[in-house]
Amino acid sequence: TWGAGKWKVIKQVAAVVAMLSVPNVFLSTRQKQDSSERAFKHFKNLAGDHITLLNIYESYAMAVGANDKADLTPELLGRHSREGADFCYKHWLNERNMKQAANVRQQLLCTLEQIGVPVVDFPYRDPTEELRQAFGCGGLMFQLAHRVGCYYHPLAHDLKCLLHTSSALRGDWKDELIVYHEIVQQEEVASLRICSRVDVAWVLSHPKSEEFLKSLRPTHRDTSDYIRKLLHMMN
Repeated sequence: TWGAGKWKVIKQVAAVVAMLSVPNVFLSTRQKQDSSERAFKHFKNLAGDHITLLNIYESYAMAVGANDKADLTPELLGRHSREGADFCYKHWLNERNMKQAANVRQQLLCTLEQIGVPVVDFPYRDPTEELRQAFGCGGLMFQLAHRVGCYYHPLAHDLKCLLHTSSALRGDWKDELIVYHEIVQQEEVASLRICSRVDVAWVLSHPKSEEFLKSLRPTHRDTSDYIRKLLHMMN
């Protein structure tokens, strides 16, 4: 929760974590694939998939009647089940998985409150940048990857990966450094799934980034050179 608390996006991070903890929320049968992909584009954010997942959750919450897009309780889900079902039908979402994500998120927030973590509301309208900072420089620094040509090299693993075909990222020059959720095998090459753009300046300003970068022992030359570049920029 370090990054989420620092940037006051604990509720948003909890929503994304909940969405990642349930099965795919989009209907993905072959007959419905085209419609599902069009629905995905409705929520897509080019800054990354974590933002896209948040957009899906918050849109669902608003449809069900949550006042601040955050307090989507089981009671609210029960009172507005028809609205939730209509929203999921319109956007080709799996209603059961969306309800499960809402319940997981509520459990996460309750647990945080029980252990004394303040759950505050984000004070501004758009949490896109702060959410990416929380994931990229909070607890997921070991899941950073840098771009080399059309491939991405995870800093903590000697792998050459592509962006997953489902990613909202384009893999262009703006996406030099990204944070990813997992590495999956897609056809004959490893792919990074659920990725978001990370600004290099955020990593450089993190109090533990130098320690983290010095702990890495990559054998791939491009990754070694990139880590040395980052360390040089700190000094």
